Amino acid sequence: MADDVCGGATLAELKPPLGEILSDFFLHGLRYEEIARKRGVAVGSVGVYLKRGLEAMRRIWGKRD
Repeated sequence: MADDVCGGATLAELKPPLGEILSDFFLHGLRYEEIARKRGVAVGSVGVYLKRGLEAMRRIWGKRD
C-alpha cells in the first residue's frame, strides 16, 4: 500500500486510517459509501478523514522542502 505520492511522501507514513482512505479515494476511485463500508466508518467521516489526510500530507511535504 505504500504507493509513492508527490515529493516522495508515502501514504504509509500517515496514521491509520488516513493513508488507507486517501488511497481508496484517490488511487482506487472508490466513492465515500464504498470507503465507509470497506473501512467500517460512517459515510460522513470519510470526508473528515480525507481532509485530515491531505493536511497531514501537506505537513510531510513541507518538512521535505
